[in-house]
Amino acid sequence: MSKSDHCTVLLFDLGGVIIDIDFRRVFESWAGNSGVSLEYIASRFTFDEAYASHERGQITASEYFCHLRETLDVSLSDEKWLSGWNDLFGGVIGDIESILLKARKGWALYAFSNTNLAHQKIWKLRFSRILDYFNEIYTSPSLGCRKPEHEAYRRVCQLMDVPHHEVMFFDDSLKNVLAAQECGINAVCVRKGGDIWDSLWGTV
Repeated sequence: MSKSDHCTVLLFDLGGVIIDIDFRRVFESWAGNSGVSLEYIASRFTFDEAYASHERGQITASEYFCHLRETLDVSLSDEKWLSGWNDLFGGVIGDIESILLKARKGWALYAFSNTNLAHQKIWKLRFSRILDYFNEIYTSPSLGCRKPEHEAYRRVCQLMDVPHHEVMFFDDSLKNVLAAQECGINAVCVRKGGDIWDSLWGTV
């Protein structure tokens, strides 16, 4: 008997699990619009506290872009920052839709994403078909906290009205997975497409 047999809910990260994301596309856009090399931008960009604050909804996109001007030493208009920022997304990952189609026959499906309001507008429209599989999508700006903060997991479980041990969570970040496990959630680090399938139904 697998851990999933004891779960009533499957909780999915979006970026890196459901939707392909790649910051290189963002850096390429900023480099093309600024005349600064992609390598320079990539070397200076960090997932710092301002990035986290933006995902919690504590600062606006404009405030975050102002921070980027200073830390990257790159001068772009808010419109150009935003255009590149929204180039993060690729397409739906692999055979995830077939996995969700099968999974919803046995479990309630939810998603939990660290995101920001600008990105949320994009993925809600562009990926509406795949997102329809989820009963609800919880986001860091709406919660005011983000993975891997324990409070974020507690709030999501409370909103789903499900005990932590009845949740199986899939994320591509080991840090987020370990934090979820510390909260009593069954969590799987997704490194390849088969990881979700194997966790739910075993190897073929």
